[in-house]
Amino acid sequence: MEFYNIGDIMALKFTIEELSNQKRDTLGRNIDVTVFRLIRFMDLERYLGRGAHGVIYECGRELGLALNPKTVEDVVKFCEEYKIGKVEIVNKEPL
Repeated sequence: MEFYNIGDIMALKFTIEELSNQKRDTLGRNIDVTVFRLIRFMDLERYLGRGAHGVIYECGRELGLALNPKTVEDVVKFCEEYKIGKVEIVNKEPL
């Protein structure tokens, strides 16, 4: 874990390993997808202000950069390992 500044806000930065190694003996390590959907589809602009969806987009982009996948297969493996979804590679050649 490390600290970094975002403007005037002090934030924590965790690795995926640190976040995934949480012990929840009673409830287990997984949560229902409903919780994710509640957060994802709530009125973010109401709570975070205009541009909230852009902030979420940038967070996702930074996550992708932090993961630093070397191959498409690395992305597929990550999505399967963390139960994000099933990825089907239709074409490996870019347009």
